[in-house]
Amino acid sequence: MTTKDDGGPAFPAPTEVDAWLVGMSLRDYFAAAMDVEYQFKDMTGDCAEALGVPMPLGQGSAAWPRWRAAMRAKLRYMAADAMLKARSAS
Repeated sequence: MTTKDDGGPAFPAPTEVDAWLVGMSLRDYFAAAMDVEYQFKDMTGDCAEALGVPMPLGQGSAAWPRWRAAMRAKLRYMAADAMLKARSAS
């Protein structure tokens, strides 16, 4: 099993600090900082399906907030992974 590169700690601390104090990874930081709201404007059912988060058509209004949250997470981590890849290439 391979481990996804998380970029290390977002805010590195001195080595004498306990590991649990390190905080979020750089990948998590990039994902949290990513603005994805503009991408919902043009989202289609086919696009959502291709990303692995199919739209909840016909499932009632309660399913849509969960879908939006899942899509935000998917898009944010896709962008974060792209940023880490670009960072390692330079």
